[in-house]
Amino acid sequence: YYLETASAEDILSAAKQAGKAASGGTVWIYFAGHGAASASTGKRILLGDDVKADAATFEARAVAIDDLEAAASAGGNRVIMMLDTCYTG
Repeated sequence: YYLETASAEDILSAAKQAGKAASGGTVWIYFAGHGAASASTGKRILLGDDVKADAATFEARAVAIDDLEAAASAGGNRVIMMLDTCYTG
């Protein structure tokens, strides 16, 4: 699945679809975009194209890497992620 621009829902949906299609195989995820650390948990998150620099909605519109991996591995798949993101600042 190729997504040129995507919201959090789009990203997770594609990961779930890939997980169903692979069914015991390997799901490769390549993400090139912005990353950040959650202010509340410190965990790494990926930012879709609809994330705004608004503290009230920032994390709600992001995708936690743990959630992305869980979605892609749901069918017993091995997940390999290549994340071209910046986590500075």
